[in-house]
Amino acid sequence: MLLPKTNNEYVEKLIQLRKENNLTQKELAKLFGTSRSTISSLERGVKIFSIREKERIEEISENSEFSFNFKEKNQNDKKETKEIGRASCRE
Repeated sequence: MLLPKTNNEYVEKLIQLRKENNLTQKELAKLFGTSRSTISSLERGVKIFSIREKERIEEISENSEFSFNFKEKNQNDKKETKEIGRASCRE
């Protein structure tokens, strides 16, 4: 696995990964196991990527099915939350 060498290349790869998979910063943060503010800082180039974050970008970008499955699961979780909310409002 060849990793990009500069922080700017990681910024571009992170933004591309998020947009190609139609993920919000919050959803991508869940994939990374971090906060939305960290993703925002990384995308703006304010924060330098750690080795772990660089490796995670590669893992996720190499496994598009992983991010698709996450998106599908996240949508199902949102539906369940809405249904639970509606049920409690009716009671």
